[in-house]
Amino acid sequence: MIGAVLAAMLAGPAILQGQLVGSPGAETLGHAWVQGWAADAWPAWPTGTALTAGASRWPVIDPLPTWLLGAAAHLGRLGSGDGLTLAWNLLPVAGIVLAAVGGARLARAWGGNPGFGAVAVPLMPIFLGSLTSGLTEDALLGLVDGTEQPRVEHVASHDDPDTRARQMGEALYARINPAHALSEPARRY
Repeated sequence: MIGAVLAAMLAGPAILQGQLVGSPGAETLGHAWVQGWAADAWPAWPTGTALTAGASRWPVIDPLPTWLLGAAAHLGRLGSGDGLTLAWNLLPVAGIVLAAVGGARLARAWGGNPGFGAVAVPLMPIFLGSLTSGLTEDALLGLVDGTEQPRVEHVASHDDPDTRARQMGEALYARINPAHALSEPARRY
């Protein structure tokens, strides 16, 4: 529910105006162009062009989102005629919802507040910046957060909640900044 509300707030204005979610000055249009090629070729993979330097298949960094968006765009063209815009906009919406679900699961696994995790992960500047710039390869972050749950064990603690929250925050920060040296108490998270 939290993810759907965040997605509506963040992506809704562009969707309601019939625009692609993301900044047209970044990689949004380039990635949408590739999704359009995938839609034209779907269910096959696009063949190479002069731009692929002799490759027999069009190489992309994010084949799963490209193929899924290509399928959605292809099917959307059969109906409304503007399937690419609709398909493109589904990815950031789904990405925000998945990030909220993954954040809630991760917070719960750490003994934290799932509601906080559901808001914090999709609103991380690095995630929003990636979505805004059109980097479709980062949209499925929530799947990674969700799969981390079995590997994270909450350690029972007699720490006061504020101290534990700071340590968990430090551990979360270290996940997005691997160069950060964790303090000894934060390493248990």
